Amino acid sequence: MSHKVNLSELIKDMIREVKEIDSDNSLSRSEKTKKVTRVAAKFKSRLHDDKRKAERSKISLSTYRKYMTQARAAITEQNWPHHSLDQQIERLCKKHPNHAEGIQALGSYENVTELRFAHRDLLKALKKDDAAYDDVKSMKLDHEIMRHLTMPAAQKAQLADDYIERLEDETNNTVDVDYFTIERGIRSLLTEKTKVVQGESFFSYGRLALGIALSLGRRAIEVLKSGRFEKIDNHKVKFSGQAKKRGGVDYDETYDIYSVVDVDLVLVAIKELKRLPEIKALDEFDSLSEVKRNDAINKRCAKTLNTTAKQFFKDEERVFKDSRAIWARIVFDRYFTTDKAWAKKTEDVFWREMLGHDDLETQKSYKKFKIDYSQQPEEVETNNDNTTRLGALTALDDHELIKNRAAVLKIHNWVKSQIERDNKAKISQSLITREVGSGRKVIQDYLALAGDALAVVDSVSKLKKAVNKRQNKSKSEAKTKPAKPILKSNRIDDRHWHAQVFVNGEEVAAITVEGSQNDALKAVWAIFQLI
Repeated sequence: MSHKVNLSELIKDMIREVKEIDSDNSLSRSEKTKKVTRVAAKFKSRLHDDKRKAERSKISLSTYRKYMTQARAAITEQNWPHHSLDQQIERLCKKHPNHAEGIQALGSYENVTELRFAHRDLLKALKKDDAAYDDVKSMKLDHEIMRHLTMPAAQKAQLADDYIERLEDETNNTVDVDYFTIERGIRSLLTEKTKVVQGESFFSYGRLALGIALSLGRRAIEVLKSGRFEKIDNHKVKFSGQAKKRGGVDYDETYDIYSVVDVDLVLVAIKELKRLPEIKALDEFDSLSEVKRNDAINKRCAKTLNTTAKQFFKDEERVFKDSRAIWARIVFDRYFTTDKAWAKKTEDVFWREMLGHDDLETQKSYKKFKIDYSQQPEEVETNNDNTTRLGALTALDDHELIKNRAAVLKIHNWVKSQIERDNKAKISQSLITREVGSGRKVIQDYLALAGDALAVVDSVSKLKKAVNKRQNKSKSEAKTKPAKPILKSNRIDDRHWHAQVFVNGEEVAAITVEGSQNDALKAVWAIFQLI
């Protein structure tokens, strides 16, 4: 919170004064309205609008807007409906008797947030009755002070100008992101346990959260707390728990959104995230209003999430929320022209429905990233198995869970020496126990880390068989090397991946390997290169 104002004290004073006014039976309704208006004006003056204050001593307009949101949330917590709500309901029931039951029901809610939801649902039901719709829409639901807790038009215009200037800068300075690096990175974020406590490996909540956000494009609060996700198919989920909705989260409102990687992989990561103590600890904020809860969670987690993003992208300019824009661009590139669901819809509609925005303008700020698909996976070296398998193990030398644990490093160095002597040497837990003398737990940890690298020789063997089969085809069946291949991969089970190469929607190469997703991509790419 800014040191320039004490927001909690200002809000407390405002609420106290409103209570005093409302409870004073000696005041007429018009007098109470005038006094409430003055209370709101005083609050805004103390917060920002006092013309006697030098500009340097004022909070910024963006902070002012944020604090006004928190002030309105504090009023909402008081559950103060508009003083004329009952009279409004009675009048509209008489005017629109065909809708009297739905209108009358608005008076049964003690919670203002629930009243707002009921009012919104009633409006949906009245869309075919213009007169009733307009009358119900104009109802005043909240305490009248809420009408005054808004920013003046000039300040809103200044914020809009600042936004346009920032958007213009982003439009003319787009950021290129390599697709294959992002996709491989997402899988690493979702599956690797990089946190070590007393010799035991755990998931990092920052890495899991970033992986989920890059996969599904959700905001931090939706990943950490409010989001609910249900599988539709391997590439799409049904999402509810959208943040930034007036009146609070409405779980009846759902969105069908795409995933950058296999949905099952993301859903498992979400379960792992929810199990972590750092995420369970966020439950302590459940008693707060949604705005306050979200603000408290943001204050606790923002630094970790942003630091994780900077480390992942290797760029100090990047922050966690960039994941949403990158996701949006990837799924747009991948699905807008290939999914028939969008055949008769514009690009703006796609962006709006994926991002869950209420308008067609907001998504413009999500277009600063461009995805580069030009860098293909490295080719597999098929003539030298020794280099392939040993190289995969050597690539693990700098892994934190190996280099920072002496017991694991000892096993790693011994395994590399065995593979260097015999590329096809079988490495097992019993062999390591006998030859190195390590404990069972540390051996299991190492094999979990090095399993993909040790499986490379099997992947290459299967690759060679597939290549030989294709090379033996008659020349009349040979195909011309495509110019723009598209690579896809799917997990078969815990040990196998299936990878394919498509050109113009036609499969031209495929292979299933025992190993990692990267093994499968490399293998199928090598096949494609030899076609």
